[in-house]
Parts: sequence; structure tokens; C-alpha cells
Amino acid sequence: LDLHPPHIFQIDGNFGGTAAISMMFLQSYHEVIRILPALPENFKTGKVKGLIARGGFIVNIDFKNEKINQVIIKSTLGGICKIKQNKYITDNNFKIVNRYCALIDYEIINNCIKFKTKIGESYYLINK
Repeated sequence: LDLHPPHIFQIDGNFGGTAAISMMFLQSYHEVIRILPALPENFKTGKVKGLIARGGFIVNIDFKNEKINQVIIKSTLGGICKIKQNKYITDNNFKIVNRYCALIDYEIINNCIKFKTKIGESYYLINK
């Protein structure tokens, strides 16, 4: 993403471009995770793995035909996970399960899905 010759290395240009692309898929500010917040219209299907969100969450996203198939959230610190609702995640189109397929209780407050996590556990937000 840097247009300079190889002998002039612009690290901010290289890392800045990568960060901008990552933020199309995941943003996290004030301990709130935003899934696919700035996805271009021509990105209808795709996968991203290993994105890091504030609060110690590792996030993998799988989407197809402009719908989320699955979001995997691994908690490295435990605590409350907050996911902002958007056109991909609405009140009635998902469920959250753990690795044993047990339903996870959550609440929705101010368009944020909130649920408790344990250190080292993975949680699956699955399209119904």
C-alpha cells in the first residue's frame, strides 16, 4: 500500500492500510464490539480470522450473501462481552452457544448484546 520505491520504507503507510481494512470487518471502542461495521457493498461473502477486540476477545467472522453465518468469540480475559447490533445482527436472527452447543443467556440493552464470558472459552453467535 506504499507507493514509494523499496529503498524508502513507509511503515505507517503499510500498517495504516492493513488497519483500515481490518476495521471494515471489526471495530471495538469503549469495550463494545462492532461486527462488519463498514463492509463495502461488493463484499457479500467472506471470512476473517484472528481479529482482536478490546476486552481481550479474539474474533472470527464468517458471512455469506450479506448475512452472518457465524461469529466465534474467544475470551482471553473473561468478563462481559458487548456486541453492538446492526443490520447483520438483529434481535431475532441469532443465538449464542458455547462449544458444547448449550445456549448462552444474554440481554440486549441500548442495542448492545451483553453476555458473560469465562477465560479461555469460545462463544458462537450463529445465524438462526
